[in-house]
Amino acid sequence: MKNLKKKDIFLHLIFFVAGSCVSLSIYIHIEPCVIKHVEPATQMVAPIVLAAREQKICARKNDTMLTLKKICMDDIYNYVDGRSPVSYPAHGLYVMPLRAVLIKGLRIEWFIPRRGTQEEKVEFRAEKGVFTTLCNYENVYIEGKETKRMTIRTNSPSLLNLQLQDIVYRNTEFDTNIFEKVLLRYLEFNITIPIHIQHRQVPWLYRKGTVEERVTVIVKTFLRYHKAKSAIYSIKRLYPNTRIIIADDTPPTNFTNLQGINMDHFRMPGFTGYFAGRNLGLSQVWTEYFLYMDDDLYFTNGTRLDVLVSFLDKTNFHLVSGAAEGKKRHVHTLRVLGNGTYSCHRKEQRHYQEIKGFPGCFVADLVPNFFLGSTHEVKSIGFDPHPALSRVGHYAFFLSALGRIRIAFCTTVEFGHNKTTTEADAAYRSFRYVGPEYYKMRGHHELFKYNFAC
Repeated sequence: MKNLKKKDIFLHLIFFVAGSCVSLSIYIHIEPCVIKHVEPATQMVAPIVLAAREQKICARKNDTMLTLKKICMDDIYNYVDGRSPVSYPAHGLYVMPLRAVLIKGLRIEWFIPRRGTQEEKVEFRAEKGVFTTLCNYENVYIEGKETKRMTIRTNSPSLLNLQLQDIVYRNTEFDTNIFEKVLLRYLEFNITIPIHIQHRQVPWLYRKGTVEERVTVIVKTFLRYHKAKSAIYSIKRLYPNTRIIIADDTPPTNFTNLQGINMDHFRMPGFTGYFAGRNLGLSQVWTEYFLYMDDDLYFTNGTRLDVLVSFLDKTNFHLVSGAAEGKKRHVHTLRVLGNGTYSCHRKEQRHYQEIKGFPGCFVADLVPNFFLGSTHEVKSIGFDPHPALSRVGHYAFFLSALGRIRIAFCTTVEFGHNKTTTEADAAYRSFRYVGPEYYKMRGHHELFKYNFAC
């Protein structure tokens, strides 16, 4: 038990307002504080608060093991009344499901002067949990402990603020990821304190190694084996130990086996489609990063995988592309205009700002089909295997990724475009460049999927 001596303080302030001298006397009365007892919650809250701080991973750790990068965003709108005398945590309070957290930062900053003894009252309300306290103070009366509604009453402003330092919220309704809106009422002021209830997210770790050990190359091919072989040769010339995955939906009558050392050739049902092949290839990647390329692209001496890997290692970006030879600015931005009921999208051939510390690297929304991606993050988006995207669908992935991952491109890394033609290219074009019925189906699919009106 600890006691604070009663203390009276009398202040006399003199200041100037609009050229006039104003005198103000303030009398402060501090009541004695006696802690009656400490609840068992003390032992429970301390480690829980620490765990809550650690559970959201937003950046890579510079260690022998790498953790996932997550986009941190505000998930709830919270209006703060500038007139309010209440200080409180407006954002950043986390608790694991069915656990407890101390609501730090609660304080009444100023009290309205009133004659005589006046009771101070603070009310708490919750929907998905209950309230308790770490300790109780003498002359502070608490109603509704361990319930969804708790009220604190006292005649002493100083004791009220002491008690507010020990308010604990405990979640009682399990949810893996949701917000609780704790309501606090003091006088006519209503405060909302958002508490993020979230399971602790375990990291996906990848061991560091050479670039060849950390990157898997995915090539989607269809009929054009001469170009696929050229792409494979260019990869093995510069990075001979890198694993290559070939996803191939060539029909059986034209199929050629490309299986080899450090190369897995997956044969798909014929004409399965472009994005289905990307998904198949990505599903077989176990390395931290993957590089996707079409079969008509190839590595040049300017294809520096180490530069792309270093870029993702050192930034919070999830996907980065190189630039095609002779097309240094072949990238786009995507804008979704309108609201949730009526919206359209716009594609423009440009980019955003240059990335600080990486000359020649820029932020973008849509980049060429030669990109290095963070495996886990891109898997969480995937490639839509719908028939509407079986022939044409490059920018559909980037629409799905919009606002979910960070995308960049670097002009300092190049790749080549194989424009040689054979009879296989003519057969390929007959499937690749389809008629108006396909584009009509694709348009309807995208309008529905993304809730676009145009």
